[in-house]
Amino acid sequence: MKQFLRRVLVLLLTLSFVICSSPFTALADEPASGGGMPTLTLLVFDGEITGLGEGWTSGSEINGDGIHITWYDYSSDQEPVITLPTPVLEGETFDGWYYEGDGDTKYNGSTYKLTSDLKLVARWKRSTLRLFVGDATISGLGAEWKYNSWRNDDGSLGGVYYMESGKEPVITLPTPVKEGETFDGWYYTGDNYDKKYTGTTYKLTEDLDLVARWKSKPTLKLFVGDATISGLGAEWKY
Repeated sequence: MKQFLRRVLVLLLTLSFVICSSPFTALADEPASGGGMPTLTLLVFDGEITGLGEGWTSGSEINGDGIHITWYDYSSDQEPVITLPTPVLEGETFDGWYYEGDGDTKYNGSTYKLTSDLKLVARWKRSTLRLFVGDATISGLGAEWKYNSWRNDDGSLGGVYYMESGKEPVITLPTPVKEGETFDGWYYTGDNYDKKYTGTTYKLTEDLDLVARWKSKPTLKLFVGDATISGLGAEWKY
């Protein structure tokens, strides 16, 4: 009986040693390499970031719209304070870092303490020139121009040609065409509606809205009292 108990004790000690020395048991308490570490991700469309230090990784792809996207990652469990870099894109002015998925919310800081994941997207300054023409048309514009139209409450047609750019081009203002009307020029909108834009070009450094106006036509008025005139054409009004 004593010999039997001695053999059982040896067997238990052997099993205990095997379990404690198992490599699977030891790995279960170790975090995966890089797993769980917070990451700062910077997304840059068409541009790039240069001069980044150690710890940064990057990759890139071209999406379905032909836009080149580069991402820059920094991961660490040491909670470093990271100074946000400034990306560059030829001909563009950097506007700042914005939260991914919420393109209208700007990240206001210049640094980030890496305590949790954060994704930021670089944005570039854009200015828009809008030319309101009503039911008139403009021909010969380049592909950078876009056009929208709508119906006003009175049934009349509203139309606008617009260009957006961050490269500050100098734009030659076009001449709209409207049947039976003579173009008088481009006028400011809002409180300056009666103020005429005197230039023939505009450097697109900030947003600008202009509206086309037409020259008043000379009018012949015939006062007839209680008399009548017959046989007048459709161009006459009474």
